[in-house]
Order: sequence, then structure tokens, then C-alpha cells
Amino acid sequence: MSQKNIYEIGMLINPDLSQQEAGQTVEKVKDILGKQGASVISEGEVVDIDLAYQIITKIASKNERFDRAFFSWVKFEVEPSAQAGIKKEVDKIKKEVFRYLIVKTVADDEATDKYQNISLDEEEEVVDADDSSEEEAVESDVIDTTASDDLTKIEGIGPVVAEALNSAGINTFADLAEKSKGEIEEIIANVAGNHNPETWAEQAKLAANGEWEKLEEWQKELDGGLEK
Repeated sequence: MSQKNIYEIGMLINPDLSQQEAGQTVEKVKDILGKQGASVISEGEVVDIDLAYQIITKIASKNERFDRAFFSWVKFEVEPSAQAGIKKEVDKIKKEVFRYLIVKTVADDEATDKYQNISLDEEEEVVDADDSSEEEAVESDVIDTTASDDLTKIEGIGPVVAEALNSAGINTFADLAEKSKGEIEEIIANVAGNHNPETWAEQAKLAANGEWEKLEEWQKELDGGLEK
């Protein structure tokens, strides 16, 4: 039997629910944890928060936009191998939990406060990156939950273009990196203005890989996404 670790799941819950329904959603997540062999250590209260920026995420084949959410967290102990099952089951209730992040943590609840205002897609800041074992490397792939990226960080993409891309199912840098120039041009054909996606996929590839310094240096040489 492998050693159990302590984790925390931070959840953004659909603000269209009532406070009571949001609480029931937390209980539903706790039930999922229990069925996967996890022991709940502690949990936070359900609070109504304003998000740092609008989150766009696909729910039932439709892009939904959230400027606020209910937030809560549950700390639990479980074997690392259970993470895949937990993620699979929580993904099934996306209408209620539209964004979540699972991080490896410690038993001390004081470590939880810093997560209350995160957008739950910045796992590189909260996941324990010091453990480089093979087991943890696999586990990190499981922890990385579905998310939307801010595509306007790509030089040449503004809010209107980003919305058009989102509507076509391109919600992350990784999604954009897989598209050819022709495919992108077809998607944004009805967006007013002159938009040349010549470098967008390559920029997105750097962003998806977390190579922000390299991307920022390159963007200094770009104008509207094109080489100056």
C-alpha cells in the first residue's frame, strides 16, 4: 500500500446556485472523496467572492462566463493513485463546480487562506514543485484540471477575437497551439478588423509550456502579432 498524502481541493461553485445549494455541492464533493477512499481532515465555509477576472469555461457544449462564484475548500488524506478517480468524478458535476484545483498541502489549516482569491488555474504557484519523484510527476498531470486561459496574452489577440476563439472551443493556450494559421483565419473570418494569426500558434505554444520570459522577449519584436 502506498503512503497517503494530504491534499486540498479548492472549488469555484456556480453563483447561480443558492448558498444552501452551494453547501450541498461541497457535501457532494466530500461524498466523492469518501468513495475514492479519502478521509476528510477539514473544510472551509462557503463564501461568495468576486473573481479577479472573468472566467470562461465550457459547460454542456456552451461557453459560460463567470465574474463571481461561491468558493470553498476541503482538505483530505488519500493515496496518490486515487487522484484520477477524484478528478473524473468531480468533472461530472461541472454545472456546479465549474473550476477546481487540487494541491498537495499540509495538515495546518493556516496554509489554506492564500488560496481563497486564486483563479484556480495558477497551479504552478501552489503545487509542491520540489518533489521530483516519478510518482509526483504523474500526479501533477492529474492535478492539472480543465481551465480557460487568457488568450489576450497572445500578441495580436484582443477580447473580441478571444471570444470568437472561445466560441469555437479554443479555450486554452494548448488548444490554440494546435491550430494552423488557416484554421484560425477561418474561425475569426467574421471578426471586424485586420487580424493576422501568423505567430499565434507559436506564441501559444510558449505560453502553454510556461516559457513566459521567452514569449515576452519575442513579443517585443511583434506588432499586432507580426514581426516588425
